[in-house]
Amino acid sequence: MNSSEDPLVQKQEYSPRKTKTSSVLGVISIILALIALIITSCNFGGSMGEVLFIILFAFPLMISSLIISIIGLFLRSKTLIGKKLSTIGLILTFFPIAVTLAPALKEWIEDKRYNTFVDGIKFNKEMTVLISYSENKKETNYTIPESVNIIKTHAFANCTSLTSITIPDSVTSIDWGAFRRCRSLKSITIPDGVTSIGSGVFVDCSSLKTIKVGAGNVNYTEVNGVIFNTEKTVLHTYPAGKAETNYRIPDSVTRIGEMAFMYCDSLTSITIPDGVTRIGRRAIGNCTSLTAVTFLGDAPEEDSKGHPSGRALWRSTPTIYRKPEAKGWGDTWGGRPVKLISEMP
Repeated sequence: MNSSEDPLVQKQEYSPRKTKTSSVLGVISIILALIALIITSCNFGGSMGEVLFIILFAFPLMISSLIISIIGLFLRSKTLIGKKLSTIGLILTFFPIAVTLAPALKEWIEDKRYNTFVDGIKFNKEMTVLISYSENKKETNYTIPESVNIIKTHAFANCTSLTSITIPDSVTSIDWGAFRRCRSLKSITIPDGVTSIGSGVFVDCSSLKTIKVGAGNVNYTEVNGVIFNTEKTVLHTYPAGKAETNYRIPDSVTRIGEMAFMYCDSLTSITIPDGVTRIGRRAIGNCTSLTAVTFLGDAPEEDSKGHPSGRALWRSTPTIYRKPEAKGWGDTWGGRPVKLISEMP
């Protein structure tokens, strides 16, 4: 008798168990793929934590769905229901990848549509805004085009090869942290046309010794490489590469700007005049050699409102010294101990 006519063989070949197994595997692969899709579709803030969450949870689910759907496709079944379900699971397996890549693809398309790229440097379409300079470029000198009016936040951040950047008179605004961590930058000139300089523009520029300001600038002035407002009531930026170990802030100053002295590792002491009433967030932050800050007046207000991550002396560990008659002082200020000037070593 032909085996194809043998009812026992027929029963073994088309058993309900195999049909059921194929269908079950198909359903499982669909469920796993849908869970992975839900995970990748959720917005967790776009942080590194989100990436790790996707890798640890969504990725294993996708792999499991892929393997199970393939097994379901290769199982023999009397009906097509199992293979159909497994095929759906296989297709859904790739949906989370599409969801993950979609934002990057959208950003790339919008970049090409709304921005202009010149030798690895990103501008807006009209080239009036310099958006970003690639930190991978190896050039040491760069002259910003005269069409540019605005240097955006972090535009030159981490460009450690640049030793010189020329800013044209056309620039009117330099945004927050625009030259952050340009650690080879030695000097820079702020032209007359600049009317707005954001906080932390030169943070962690460890080789920056001098910041010059054009004589015709109406909003900013420079004294020995330090930037102030024109009235010299606000100390805006102290260059991190100056070799001074002791610095006395001019008596005209009433406010120290946000991140003004941040990463000034050479400073061991700073003297603050009695007119200073406000000190910005992280104004004297991460000054690793700082051992003493002397206040000649009453206790100033911190812009951070006491929040640890924004304190004026964030990651700096000096002792605070004050006059005995000064008001508003306690045992600590900015998280650091307060002593009388007479107790200075």
